[in-house]
Amino acid sequence: MTYFIPSRYSSHCTRAAALSFSVASVLLASPARAFTLAGSQGVFSFDNFSTAPFSINSSTQTNTFVTGSSANAIADADARFVVLPSPQAGNLISNLAFSPAFSSIALAQSEASIIGSFAIAAGETFSFDFFGTIDLLTATEQPTDFATASLGVQYSVLAFDPDTAIFNELDYLTLFGEISTPSGTDSLSIFNSPAIALTLLNTTNNTGAAQTTETISAQIAGRYERMFDRPTTRTLAEAKIGTAAIETQNIKAVPTPDISIAGWTGVVGLMALRKRKSIKDWLSQKRIDG
Repeated sequence: MTYFIPSRYSSHCTRAAALSFSVASVLLASPARAFTLAGSQGVFSFDNFSTAPFSINSSTQTNTFVTGSSANAIADADARFVVLPSPQAGNLISNLAFSPAFSSIALAQSEASIIGSFAIAAGETFSFDFFGTIDLLTATEQPTDFATASLGVQYSVLAFDPDTAIFNELDYLTLFGEISTPSGTDSLSIFNSPAIALTLLNTTNNTGAAQTTETISAQIAGRYERMFDRPTTRTLAEAKIGTAAIETQNIKAVPTPDISIAGWTGVVGLMALRKRKSIKDWLSQKRIDG
């Protein structure tokens, strides 16, 4: 089984990983300067489709927010769905927030999605392969600092109901991870419906209440198959959203901003939920007929 990771995404991954490594290296090279760092990155791809889609779409969005002269936030996203020479789809999001020991806030957030609609003949089995990864990192050096990273991805196979003009979810896979340092929620969860068979699942969880550097990573691969006894149309939709956020405190620096990272991420989270309550809502907004 081969997995499709477009060269554009590979270059983005290399650049993001190199950026994260160089930033961490520079900060670690100056042990007298405390730093706080958060990063999240996710890639997901699809190939080996049993049939070509008749309609495709993709979208991305990035947001950053910083306060304090020392804070930095970088968000990147890329997505595409191609039909020729063979149907392939994939996307990438990458977020990095970091700052030395000055009162500051940094937030990076990115989203990416792909969608394709397929005409399925009677007695045909609709199938495809998929591959995905997520990587999360947080690091702090002062007990008053805070860093958090999260990333969630879900893909669904949906059926459009022309009578109600809504999409009904037939099958799904959800992958979600989050870490908060120095203490907070650290978790990794994976859910999938029976029609989705996992052929690879590797996870690494290096978290703990006493740790100042925490990481979570997951690599997943598998195959989707479902046979339909009548002619029908099915839609594959995948979307992911990730964040990286930090807040640093230093009594010798400028006063702490009025808005805390907890308050800001709450606002961003609410905006994201209102924008896309679910993949089905997102599809309905785009008025894609099955």
